[in-house]
Amino acid sequence: FDLHGMMLARSPWSGQVQLTAGWAVTAHTTLFTHVGWNLLAGNASGLLPRDADPSRRRLAGTVSRASDRPDRTGSFVTYSSPSDPKLFSVVVETTNASSAAYTGRFKVSAPTAPVINVWRTNIDALDQFGVWSEPPLSQLDSIHPQPCGRGFCFSMSFDPHCMYTLSTLKEPLGGAAAAAR
Repeated sequence: FDLHGMMLARSPWSGQVQLTAGWAVTAHTTLFTHVGWNLLAGNASGLLPRDADPSRRRLAGTVSRASDRPDRTGSFVTYSSPSDPKLFSVVVETTNASSAAYTGRFKVSAPTAPVINVWRTNIDALDQFGVWSEPPLSQLDSIHPQPCGRGFCFSMSFDPHCMYTLSTLKEPLGGAAAAAR
């Protein structure tokens, strides 16, 4: 069976479908943004830098063009609400990363510390038959940024071959049931 696309239905008449990696990748953006949200440019989106020393890797403040990094570690993109700047989502993908974890450092400019909710998909958890060995969208522990200068900072490690969403939204749009499907 070809596992490209969003879902696989081996017996469509049964109503049973299997979610593919395409569904998981799409879910990280569509479940954690609203129509009309802005895609932020500059240091809020770009490619993850490639660095042999994991302690020197930084997410925020480093942007490269794809043509500069054919061996890239991954990428990140930030979306924000035009009506409420406290609402934002950052989607990070490390699908081309090597076996080393990547640590990103974030700074949030906000009057109060936001709670950052984190969801993860391990693309390697999908086998050749379209069966996930772990849930395709798992919620991890929330992050509580600490004061730093004129904002709040936090760090997070990202495993290779994964998708992450870091969001101030408390749950995926459509509720927890949408994430479990």
